[in-house]
Formats: sequence, C-alpha cells, structure tokens
Amino acid sequence: MASLKNDKSTNPLFYDENNCDFASRIKTAFSRKLYGIIAGHLILGATLTSILMFTPLSRFYINENEWLLNLLVILLILMYVAVFLKRDNYNINIFLQILHMILQVSTIAVFITFYDLLGVLQGIFLATCGISFLFLYSLLFRKSCELCMAIFFSVVIVLTAAVLFQMVFGCTNEEFITSVILSVFLSLYYLYSVNLVTHSVSYDKFCVAVITINVWPVIVLTTKINFLTLK
Repeated sequence: MASLKNDKSTNPLFYDENNCDFASRIKTAFSRKLYGIIAGHLILGATLTSILMFTPLSRFYINENEWLLNLLVILLILMYVAVFLKRDNYNINIFLQILHMILQVSTIAVFITFYDLLGVLQGIFLATCGISFLFLYSLLFRKSCELCMAIFFSVVIVLTAAVLFQMVFGCTNEEFITSVILSVFLSLYYLYSVNLVTHSVSYDKFCVAVITINVWPVIVLTTKINFLTLK
C-alpha cells in the first residue's frame, strides 16, 4: 500500500486518503470529524444570529432587555471555566461541551443583534463557507491536504464568497473589511487548532479534542503561566 508521503509527492495539492496507510486514514478521518463539528457549529451560529437580527420582534426584545445579554455573558464565562476544569472527566465533559456550544451560539447571536454588528455576522458566514468547503470536499472525494494548503484554499473561498456577497447584497466598506478580517482569523484559528489536536490528542478522545479547540487559548495561557512560575 502506498504511503502518505509517496502519494503527496504525486499530488502536492490534495492526496487520496484511500492510498494512504492505516494510521494516516485514521488521522484524516479524525480531523474531518472535527471540521464537521466546527462547520455545524458555525452554521448554527450564523443561522440563529440571522433569525434574531432580521426578525423585528426578537430584535426589539433583545434591544429592550440588556440584562439578557449580561446574563448570557456571565453564564458563558462560568461554562468556559467548567469545561476547562472538567475537560478530561469523561463522565461529564460531553454534557458540558453540548451546553457550552449552545450557550456560546446563543451569547454570540444576542451580542451581535444587540450591537447591530452586521459585519461580524458576515464574517461568521464567510468562515462557515471556508470550513464547510474543506469538510465537504474531504467527505465527498476522500481527499485531504496539509495545513498550509488548507489555509490557502480556505482563504481563497472566504475572499471569493466575500466578493460575491458584496456584489449581491452590498454593505459598507467597514462591514466588508470587518467580515473579511474576522473570517480569515476564524479560519486560521480553527485550521491550526484542528491540526494541533490531531497531533496531541488520542483519536479515541473526540470530545476532549473538541473541548481543546474551544479552550485552546486558555490552555496555552495557563501553561505559560505555570512555566514562568516554575522557572
């Protein structure tokens, strides 16, 4: 059976997973599941935010009840702490992760609606296009690519979608720039974090991998603080 290295030498852009060794197929399947979870999470966030922002009654209710946003922010912070502390507890981390994702989507949707951040909503939509393209291409054709090429194609999809979105719907220059910057940042963050966890988390700990992606900045920060303290 051809190795992953040999297959990539014949196709520098995408390599066929069926021609890879068993370990490489397990790795790409693991990363594809993570891309699917992220894409679904972004789609849910963009959909809920669009409903709240473009439904007059819900938008009026959110604008008139600031306490709802404050409550959601406090609950989200507490949930981040709980998920971070219990991320290795297999009896509860799945339940916490589901609650965290629902609460995160709700908080972001209410926050964007309350402050009327249309550019941020467009950025989430564009990032969804980039991540979803990589997931669907990998799922349908069983082909994958390395991190650098994944970033390249994701950015190309984001920029293409941004131009098409601007041509069809139109938006201010500030909203366009905000959406492009945010979408590129989200794409880079998710692509890099997926690449990171596929090399550091066991493939049978899928929930731990998803949690690690969500709290990765906190893990890095606490690791640096512990290192400096010991030093």
